[in-house]
Amino acid sequence: MSPLGFSGADFDGNRQSLHFRIGVVPVTLETAIRKLQQEYLSFYARYRVDSPENDTLVLRIKKTPLWQLGRPRYEITGKDNDAGLFPARERELLAHLEWAINWQIALYFKKYLQIHASAVQVNGKTILFPGSPGSGKTTLCAGLVIKRARYFSDEFALLNPTTLQAYPYPKALCIKEASIKVLEEFCPHVKFDRRWIKKTKGVVAFLDPWEIYDNPIAQPAQVDFVIFPTYSGNTAPELSPLSKAEMVFNLNKHALNFLDFREQGIDTLADIASSASGFRLQVGNLEHTCELILKLVGNDIQKTSAT
Repeated sequence: MSPLGFSGADFDGNRQSLHFRIGVVPVTLETAIRKLQQEYLSFYARYRVDSPENDTLVLRIKKTPLWQLGRPRYEITGKDNDAGLFPARERELLAHLEWAINWQIALYFKKYLQIHASAVQVNGKTILFPGSPGSGKTTLCAGLVIKRARYFSDEFALLNPTTLQAYPYPKALCIKEASIKVLEEFCPHVKFDRRWIKKTKGVVAFLDPWEIYDNPIAQPAQVDFVIFPTYSGNTAPELSPLSKAEMVFNLNKHALNFLDFREQGIDTLADIASSASGFRLQVGNLEHTCELILKLVGNDIQKTSAT
């Protein structure tokens, strides 16, 4: 067995079933594409398990008989064989596989209330950053992990509606081309040596949080802060407090499977808003924005200690 967790048999051209548990999310890949096996294992070998779980999300990846401009095309299918949903070229394949897994989580992984958010833990305080694409939530999440925050996810906050705890799905962070240079300047030892293409984002790279420091993954925890970021360029960052009603309204906008929980979903969001502090965040210069978040958490810890 190699350090990446695969043996010679994995590369004989036959379809392999590779099983993973990434945080609380079980994933199985079925593919004969050796390069994709290698790429995925380079980020997720440490999460590999021997057998699938009952609720595993199964993704099947194969080369199609169709070619485009002399190049092969690939097809990624998931539950219910939703074929053709994620067609991809070779350089798009890993990025589209990650996208397909996210889509399968949103559709079928319904034990948790899902918020479209990045999430970290700073000095024991759990922070959600709900936001739409382009809000800066992934770059900010990466910056805070570089500052030694513990990592939940850059895509989903998975909330247990009974305990109100957030659970980790520590996928590799998907970094857009514009943010790659920002992060390399922010932390020179972080290198992005490989690139992929994602149709919705253009050129992207992936950042394994374990490449930043050892054991970076957060444990399940209650939510302490809910911060809604908006990217505003290389400006001074600014935090503005939100009322509890505003928190619930904005959390609901970013809840991906709210209708699966209905009244329990409203209660969950209301309970989180009741116990957590909410803010809008104007995301500016990454260093200054991270320092603002660290200061916010530090002040909260001091206030709690004083009482």
